[in-house]
Amino acid sequence: MEGMIALRPKTLAGLAALAATMKEDALYSYWNTPDEDRDWDVMLITRFLDGLIERGSVATAEART
Repeated sequence: MEGMIALRPKTLAGLAALAATMKEDALYSYWNTPDEDRDWDVMLITRFLDGLIERGSVATAEART
């Protein structure tokens, strides 16, 4: 993950890949509880990263068509 951050992604797909890596590696435990049971700051960061991941996958799919 630190190597990906050092690359400083500039595209939406790159940001989405970094967000997915953060979700899987560093912040995995944040997704273990239901959204409504999370602390406010944890809820915001998980929603933000999920949004980045979703937008990146949509952008990648649109680029392929």
